[in-house]
Formats: sequence, C-alpha cells, structure tokens
Amino acid sequence: MLSREGLGGAQLFVVPEAALDGMGMLPPAAVEPLRLWVRDLAADAAGRADIARRTLNGTVKALGSRVEAVAQAAGDQERAVEALAGDARDAYRDAVARILEATRDGALLRGEVLARWQDFVGTGEFFRAMEQNIGRFRDRLGAFFRGEPEPAVRVETAIETGLQAVIIDEAANAAEDTDRRWRSDPAGRHLLGSDDLSGASDGFAETAAAEIRAWQGSLMELIRTEGQGKRTQARWLSFGINGLGAALMIVVFSMTAGLTGLEVGVAGGTAVVGQRLLEAVFGEDAVRRLAKTAREDLHTRCQRLLEAEQERFLARLDVPGGVAPAVLSGHAADLRRLAASV
Repeated sequence: MLSREGLGGAQLFVVPEAALDGMGMLPPAAVEPLRLWVRDLAADAAGRADIARRTLNGTVKALGSRVEAVAQAAGDQERAVEALAGDARDAYRDAVARILEATRDGALLRGEVLARWQDFVGTGEFFRAMEQNIGRFRDRLGAFFRGEPEPAVRVETAIETGLQAVIIDEAANAAEDTDRRWRSDPAGRHLLGSDDLSGASDGFAETAAAEIRAWQGSLMELIRTEGQGKRTQARWLSFGINGLGAALMIVVFSMTAGLTGLEVGVAGGTAVVGQRLLEAVFGEDAVRRLAKTAREDLHTRCQRLLEAEQERFLARLDVPGGVAPAVLSGHAADLRRLAASV
C-alpha cells in the first residue's frame, strides 16, 4: 500500500502489541526505534528539510485530484441552482403572460364587469343613439356623468374583483407548477422539505387587490393629466372622472379574441362605447396613447407582483432575483484553473 501511494522507500516502524504499564503507556522498548529516529531527525537539518519537501510534494500532488472532486461538486451545484431558479422564473413569467392575455382577450368583460358596465351606460337605446349620432352623444355626455356617478364606481369594483381573481389564480398555478418541478429534482426536494409552497402566499390576495386599486388610481391620474388645459371639457372631467376611468379600463380590456357568439357582440359593443366616450373627450390619438400607457402600467404591476411571489422559492437558493451569488457562480471553473496553476 505504501508503494502504491509513492511511499515505498519510506522507513516503516512496527510497534508490537504489548501490555500497557500502570500509567497506560507502552513499554519503552516497543517504541525505542521510533524514538531514536525522531532524535536523529531533530539533529539533522538537511533530513528535516528533505522530509518537508517530500511531504509538500505529496500534498500538492494529492491536491489536484481532490480539488477536481470539489470542482465537480461545485459545478453540479451551479447547474442545480440554474435549473431550479429557471423553473421558478419560467413558471411565474408564464403566469404573467396568462394574466395579460386575460386582460386582452375580452375575458374580463364577462359576468359582473359586463353587467355593471351595462348598468353604467344604460340600455341598448344608448348604444343606438351613439352609433346614429355621435354629436347627440357628446351633447348628452356631461349630463350623463353628472346624473349618476355611482355606477362607475361599481364598474371599477367589478373590474378589481375580476382582475384580482385572475391574478390570484395564476399566482397559485405558478406556485403549483414550480413546486411540482422542484419536487421532481433531488435538490429541489431537499430545499422544499415538508413545506408546502404549491399555492399563493398568505396575504397575496390583499396585496394584489391593493396593486389593482393603485393601477386604477394611476388611470384616474392619467385622465386628469390628459384633461389639463382643455377648458371646454373641464366640467366633464370634474363630474365624470370615475366614469372616464371606467371607460378607459373597458378599452384596455376590449380585445375580444377570447369571446364567441353573442359575447363578441356584447363585449364588442361595450368596447365601442368606452372608446367613443373617451374619444369625445380627448380625441382618437389621445385615447390610443392612454390605453397603451395603462396596459404597460398593468403589465409592470403584474410582473412585480409575481416576481415578489417567486422569491419564496428563490430565497431557498439564496439567489435574489434568480441570479447565482458570486461565491457560487463560476466557482468550479476557478477551482480547476487554480489547481492547474498549482
């Protein structure tokens, strides 16, 4: 075994098995050869230096293979971190995409939102009057807003409730997807342990609702800003800010790709009313700009909400934002390079 390890020429001391004395020590004769060798070595500076050199050389030679094993393990860990972080990011990014699709395909114009919007704009006669004579629509707009602002608030509330439900559902789907992917990987299973992260976090519903209300508030501010300096419309804005905000939300959610049959006609009609209403106040170009800004703001807010949710998983990797820490990233390559230099 010594020869196999490159120590075939090393001096071998055999200490025979012997009874210990009353102090628990071996008989002096049993270790006498070793004592003499150490004594002679202590008196021989050249001998000590030779042993030190041989010890160092052996250590350095052994270091290469040992470091390679550590580098392999570090590389495996890097790949595991990247895979698990990628699984979490992909799941939550897909969830954001599904939320945004739900805001574009007309899905939010179903049910309660559609009912409240119809209450707000009135019956089918309102639609026909608008289509037949846009001038008459403009004449009636101010009185329409001054008469009943409360239905506009109900539209906002219905939109908040519907959008919140979509966001919560997709956040739960992303968590379930991430949990499933992680549990299919040994490293992920170890990190999750017995914890159940397959649903939205506690308090997420309230956080989402607050973010939606903040988005709705930003829409109102957009409308106020757009209306500045428009003296002829100042009275409309002062009495109808909630109504204009509700109309802008309807325009944001007005694409009808996901609707069929009667729903297309109904939802399409709601979108036309909302757009014509805003165009009568701000003009066609301004409405397009407002809708684009509102969509982008909603995208940013949804992305921020879901990124905060995915941190529940990424925090277990100690990977803020999904980026591997410097102590781990590239560590395997550094180890191999340094071992080669040694």
